[in-house]
Amino acid sequence: MRKMTIRGIGMYVPESVLTNQGLEAMNINANADWIYHNLGIRERRISHEHEYTSDLALEAARQAIEQASIDVEDIDMIIMATFTPDRLIPHPSALVKEKLGADQAICLDLRAGCAGFSYGLLNAYYTFQAEEDISNILVIGADTYSKVTDWQDRAACSSVGDGAGAFVLQELDENDSYHSVFLNGIMHHENMEDISYGTLPVHYGHISDGSASVYTSNGRYLYEQLVRGIPRLVNRLLRKVKWNMGEVDLFIFPQTNSNLIRELAVALGIPQEKAYMTMEKYGYTSNACLPIAVTEAVNQGALKTGDRVVLVGAGAGTYYCATAIRWGEVV
Repeated sequence: MRKMTIRGIGMYVPESVLTNQGLEAMNINANADWIYHNLGIRERRISHEHEYTSDLALEAARQAIEQASIDVEDIDMIIMATFTPDRLIPHPSALVKEKLGADQAICLDLRAGCAGFSYGLLNAYYTFQAEEDISNILVIGADTYSKVTDWQDRAACSSVGDGAGAFVLQELDENDSYHSVFLNGIMHHENMEDISYGTLPVHYGHISDGSASVYTSNGRYLYEQLVRGIPRLVNRLLRKVKWNMGEVDLFIFPQTNSNLIRELAVALGIPQEKAYMTMEKYGYTSNACLPIAVTEAVNQGALKTGDRVVLVGAGAGTYYCATAIRWGEVV
């Protein structure tokens, strides 16, 4: 079986910062201290009027490609995950391909709620096994929730932020000692098709349920689903890769809010410091939250060569996908 390595990583967030105090000043009944103490968020980034998901994705992709020390022409495939595309057609991956100038790349778009980036890694892994001609895959997670959020809805707008993250995945040279995805370490679990209640999709045209926004959510429902689903997913993944819970150096869960991550740490019996968090600076960036968190962890020294890390993506209380990575070591 061909092995896959993470050759480059990158992230991008818009320049505009919206603090909790800024939200409080919008007269939507938001309390800055309450947001921080309950969600763990102090601020988030907001894209400007003419800055879209593909624009954020482009900048993150450029960083990952530069770090991978390859040319744009070397990209064989672009996998793009977003919940907030610029438009219906052309699809986001095609827009990024055009903006990058990656004329030879195959494009694939994924929609799995906020778990799309994890499913992108899963698809990349199996693509490497099936297609010998593909050597470099660009996987991107990006969202601009600010463009589909009702800013008068306190529950919806308190946590969301805009951002993008990207990985360049490459066939692993046997003599390479760079970042490598653990063989068989990518698994997909719990396709619970219960979509009767939860996150509403982006709507095009009439919104039949009377919602004021194209995006809204039932936060309590999603919270309870994740608290039940993620521990089962993590335990199954660790059994598959034959790691003990204590052997994992870092867990990166969906960066929805700090209370959820703390509860997941308790449920899994891991120290709180092993559950990495980035939402304080960026809020919840949906499909971008995992690659942003990985990039931040590397830059801050929280993720080091030889560490074992587990990434967990979850979307709409329905989709779950986790990845086990041995960072900086060849399997």
